[in-house]
Amino acid sequence: AKLSEEFTELCHELHEIEQGGGNIDKVVAESLDIIQVAIGHIDKAVAEYGVDAQAAIAWHVEKLLGRGWGVKGWIEVDVMMGVNDER
Repeated sequence: AKLSEEFTELCHELHEIEQGGGNIDKVVAESLDIIQVAIGHIDKAVAEYGVDAQAAIAWHVEKLLGRGWGVKGWIEVDVMMGVNDER
């Protein structure tokens, strides 16, 4: 439900931009919200189901490269369980 909510908000902001209004900062913020929700799903898959995130990422990259996509760069994600947690 949260992903659907964030996707709808991003679509709204993109529509506003396409209509000549809107705010590109809101587009970026909503895009980041979607990334945050996606990371939460990946984290849950790792923690609760034992998914190997590194293997999943490697498979995904190979799939995209096989489709002719290029790599612009990498995003490093550090998942923290809470703001005050010791690492």
